[in-house]
Amino acid sequence: MGLAIEIVKFFSPITLPKVNGSTQPTSIADFNNSKSGMNLLEIVRFCDILERQNILLRVGNKDRSMMGPCYVSMIESPKNELNESYDLLCGGFISVRNKFQNSIFPLIATTIEGKPDIGTAFYMRTATDFFIITAYHCIDKMSEVQIPLSEKVNVEPIKIYKSQNENVDIAIIQVNKLNEIHIPMFTDECKILDDILTIGYPPIPGFDAFQIAELATVNSTIRASKGNILGIENSYLDRLDYLLLNARVKGGNSGSPIINNLGYACGILVNIPTNPQDNTKLDDLGYGLGLSSKEIDLIIQNIENEKTVEIGFELTENGFRVR
Repeated sequence: MGLAIEIVKFFSPITLPKVNGSTQPTSIADFNNSKSGMNLLEIVRFCDILERQNILLRVGNKDRSMMGPCYVSMIESPKNELNESYDLLCGGFISVRNKFQNSIFPLIATTIEGKPDIGTAFYMRTATDFFIITAYHCIDKMSEVQIPLSEKVNVEPIKIYKSQNENVDIAIIQVNKLNEIHIPMFTDECKILDDILTIGYPPIPGFDAFQIAELATVNSTIRASKGNILGIENSYLDRLDYLLLNARVKGGNSGSPIINNLGYACGILVNIPTNPQDNTKLDDLGYGLGLSSKEIDLIIQNIENEKTVEIGFELTENGFRVR
């Protein structure tokens, strides 16, 4: 159990001491005294971050020292504890990137014309199943698709699904549980001005596929390159809820997860808008379009209800192709 989770649990209204039915204020000093070998400055720093994120509520001070603030935790979520979200929040996006970088893979495809293409895919789980998530256009109309887990092992799909809505550019690939070094992600919703991170495999001329992490922000219908969500709107294209990002995304970022500061996949990059003056050119500002993770959740929820489209596929020498 990480330090941040221990702090949230310690200041939970459920565990705080009570006198005559009233919860008693408990301070950083009380938490520190309940533990041994803790870094006091780290405790104070984590409490400050959790307070600014409205996870801890300051309810007073026992004294004026840095150990004096008293708190009550505002959130009780087994999902967060399972995903170590509080510790990722306190560790920053470096911690998020370090935790999930092995869950995000290049998607290497060959077009029908024999040309190479690249995208991104990521590993996600539910209570019962394991999935690889990507943008559907990354695997559609390809002669072969490889999602390498290592130098010698590629993803072997069990089943492939997509939404009944043709405009939802998401593919859900059911797989067996992967090696434990691949930590699966969970989903969450985006909120306006939330900090986000994209991790993907944009094509870099002269180099093999390598992973790039980018802090970003949602502007209006997608997300941006500094790290905050600025707005959510309905796209005039097909009336889906998109996230507009100003991250410096390229074609290979299609299928990249959009990750918030708690370590949840809150969306997926699916497209790059074209230049408004010339739709044959990519937007010079490098905006990218993402779909909310609620679209991922909806497809997965509908798999059991047979409200999704199951895509036929066949294994190839090095990967698979959809029919």
